[in-house]
Amino acid sequence: MAGKIDINPKNRYYFGDFKDLMLVAMGYTQKIQSYFQPDIVPSDGAEEEYRISRQWLAFGVGFVAFGLPIALLVSLRWGTCFYDSISHFYYSRVAGDLFVGALFFIGTFLLAYRGEAKWENRLSKLAGFCAFGVAVFPTSGVGCERRGYPGRAFVNVEDDAGTVIVTARSDSQFQLFSWVDILHFGSALALFATLAFFCFFVFTRVLDEHEESDGVITKEKARRNAIYHCSGWAIVGAIAVIGVRAKFGRDWMWWDTYNLTFVFETIILWAFGLSWAVKGRFGPARDTRFGRMLLDKRDYWQVGR
Repeated sequence: MAGKIDINPKNRYYFGDFKDLMLVAMGYTQKIQSYFQPDIVPSDGAEEEYRISRQWLAFGVGFVAFGLPIALLVSLRWGTCFYDSISHFYYSRVAGDLFVGALFFIGTFLLAYRGEAKWENRLSKLAGFCAFGVAVFPTSGVGCERRGYPGRAFVNVEDDAGTVIVTARSDSQFQLFSWVDILHFGSALALFATLAFFCFFVFTRVLDEHEESDGVITKEKARRNAIYHCSGWAIVGAIAVIGVRAKFGRDWMWWDTYNLTFVFETIILWAFGLSWAVKGRFGPARDTRFGRMLLDKRDYWQVGR
């Protein structure tokens, strides 16, 4: 018997058929995706040109998201501390501007992004503002176990102080204001959750052009959807691990020793970058053998130009 639920005080549930559960989940997924179906179907050359430009911008955002952790690691050559998290690189003298600039680039694109559905545009704008929030409201704390390294801090400087070298001795010198962490982590969580939502429900929507004449999804779309789902689960999984550490692992000294927050934030950024690079059909790599494996039929007119 499928779908039988026992509502006794022990709250035990029995599901006789896993397939029924999958069908229910697919039904809810299709219901959500219905809100992200194109409002206007492209019909003229100008719209096609804009779609190609949008794909290149999406690839650019994916490239920046993928390259940011790598650039921060390269900055270690100039004496930058290997901070516990990507957000703590805000306090790096060398990489701080790079961190803020990358987030503003991503946020600006997400605000300007014009998708194919109204709700898609609204979500991208939400993600754009959240990216700004992560950059404008920095995380708190030193974020580095090393001592004697060049960095940034919030300090009071007298008008006639001239050039001053300050030794930061308190966590308050790494805090913009008392409740800034609420804004920073709230913006980061909303940003990552929105990006995961894009992977699960927006990018995976199936249009008429994604189906063969017999109604079967094309193999190119199936490949892209597999990448989108893997990226979404990578984002969700990394968020969950970071959340568990924040809730239960404040005394896990080994966590910061191995910079694991940085590692899992890198996973999130790389999953985000990969999904948007695929959305952009890998930009300059679209004319390669690998790129062609992801192209729709309507994408081929641009290949080789």
